[in-house]
Amino acid sequence: WEVVELESNVSVGNAMVKELKIENLSFSTNLSPSNILLSSSAFQYVKNIWELLDKFALLSSGGGATHILLTRIPLQSKTHTFITLQNALNQYYLPLYIFNRDEFIGFFTSRGYRLVDEWKDPFDSSMIPFHRDISVYQYSGLCFEKV
Repeated sequence: WEVVELESNVSVGNAMVKELKIENLSFSTNLSPSNILLSSSAFQYVKNIWELLDKFALLSSGGGATHILLTRIPLQSKTHTFITLQNALNQYYLPLYIFNRDEFIGFFTSRGYRLVDEWKDPFDSSMIPFHRDISVYQYSGLCFEKV
């Protein structure tokens, strides 16, 4: 397993791996090609997520992951993908993508993946003040498979 994380978490993770003498786990700040891409509640925080995925050839050039499993993704169908601010624990604000469902799924299908499964996550939501029509009341999970 390779875990891609923030730099501060990478140093903590690798220290734990070393201390526990785990041989099949590493932490890195760089995305590298793999057979399975698993992401939980991360894509919406990554600046230029589409360029990042293409840059590391996970989705392009006929190679890449055979399966992509994404959980806790804010999807909506009322407007195009947009960026808003998320109030994190009433302490600070984070830029957050709210993805258009068709645009998001279309990105993967246009690169040779098919949507295998989709489900709702009843625990996560993004409420946009004064814009309930484009708020996300339940995040989604998606599973893609290389065709």
